[in-house]
Amino acid sequence: MRVFAIVGLCVALVSMGACASTSGSASGMRYLIGSSPRDDGYRIVTTGAAGEIKGRATLGQPIALPGRDTCIVPFSMKERKGFFQDRDPYTRGGYGSSWLERSWRVSSYPGGEVRWHNAVVCDLSDGAQRMILKTRGVITRFQALGPPQTEDGRLECQAILFVATIDDTNADGYLNDRDATVVIVSRADGSNARVISPRDAQVRSIAFDYELNVLYLMVTTDTNSDGKLTFADESRPYVYRIGADRAEPVVTPESGEAMQAIMR
Repeated sequence: MRVFAIVGLCVALVSMGACASTSGSASGMRYLIGSSPRDDGYRIVTTGAAGEIKGRATLGQPIALPGRDTCIVPFSMKERKGFFQDRDPYTRGGYGSSWLERSWRVSSYPGGEVRWHNAVVCDLSDGAQRMILKTRGVITRFQALGPPQTEDGRLECQAILFVATIDDTNADGYLNDRDATVVIVSRADGSNARVISPRDAQVRSIAFDYELNVLYLMVTTDTNSDGKLTFADESRPYVYRIGADRAEPVVTPESGEAMQAIMR
């Protein structure tokens, strides 16, 4: 089974600009002027769970999707970074910023770690514009999905995966890495975007089996009921078949209990 790890989530992947740049070689994009967008001294604003979010509305460099007449355009609210301010206010030392695997294999398709408040998939053939998030949130990673390169080097995106924080699950008033994260999957044109993982869980890692066209997820829920997502909580595997409504547990409760019983 050929499986590549999309994210050992919270790996030091490339930045948003670097994603657009490196994806260019895979999708046929070439920068004619300049290169990946440089640091302009702005950062994504701290994202409150409610109330007005002030800042500079920012559209990012379009990211082409291989084999498709579509592109992803990031959107975020940004503010000028102060001298002593954290570059990344989304990261507050939560579970999501420290516990995930460091190893990963690079996909030929565009993807990586980002900080977006939303994204719109633009279909250049018919002009359709499809937003990924319908509510407030922070997209922290994305990955175009598809089979390996053909012998002539062609790629064809079949779906797009996003990881996002959309619920203030710890009720501290902010959307950040202390909250649950969900996996959102859409078609290659951005249509039918839907949450496929449990909304009260934090995604640990994701792998894609392109031969079976399935995603394997490791997710952590607050199994010790302390209101936090930490190393003390249990992680469980889920499987998602591209096109289905949601991911399902790989191991049934009965099998899990039977294995535990052997050890008692």
